[in-house]
Amino acid sequence: MKKSSFVILILLCLLCPFSLLGCSNVDIFPSSSVNSIEFVAPESVSDWPENRFTQELPAPTYGKIDSIYDYSDSGRYEIIMKDISSEESSSYVESLVELGYSEIISEGTDVSTGILLQKDSLVLSIAYSEECLNILISDLDLL
Repeated sequence: MKKSSFVILILLCLLCPFSLLGCSNVDIFPSSSVNSIEFVAPESVSDWPENRFTQELPAPTYGKIDSIYDYSDSGRYEIIMKDISSEESSSYVESLVELGYSEIISEGTDVSTGILLQKDSLVLSIAYSEECLNILISDLDLL
């Protein structure tokens, strides 16, 4: 390989990551809304809540609701499930994708998984591990 070709190849390899920086659009929440959540006490409920945040979501067929956090004044609502395996949580996420939710980003390890889904103005921040599923629902129209 010619020396000039080698130098060009090295420069392209170094510049390639910088060319992708503009392609990531993960920052979907207005910066002013991130710090606007005030403390609310958890509520213990036994049935899937029915409200403007959950009306588009099916209730998981596994597990039990541990608690909810009603941040509706800030455009968010959180549901924490217990007694649900990682496999059952993963199946629930797959059912949401089948309903039209698009994956924005996801990351997982052997211990836990986090995924961000969006459909229209609803954004779901989902985290799960063995025995626990956490769903934070954000309505972009209310932020």
